[in-house]
Amino acid sequence: MRKRVRINVNQRPAFELNLSMNDLAVATWFRQYFNTHGTDYKSIQYQKILDDLPTLRMKKQALQKFPIKKLVDAGVLKHLTIREGGTFAMFAPGENFDRLFELRKEG
Repeated sequence: MRKRVRINVNQRPAFELNLSMNDLAVATWFRQYFNTHGTDYKSIQYQKILDDLPTLRMKKQALQKFPIKKLVDAGVLKHLTIREGGTFAMFAPGENFDRLFELRKEG
């Protein structure tokens, strides 16, 4: 479990993309993950997200069906499913990923 999750996003695109606080917490998790591991497609275990963000209070199926699908549909994440030697969920930043975390002043 991560001790702290700081959700620091640009509210305008978050609002325009109709993202909830749970969606933003998951997006922030991916941002921290990509900052550490690079931005190419990465295999992600849903349970790792839930272990790091227990306040989501959801099961793996709900995580896949709601916040993650919503982030993919909104263009914040790109998703591939690889079925070789098992089934693997692969994610990379989508076209709206940087826009969501861009924090320059608008005016």
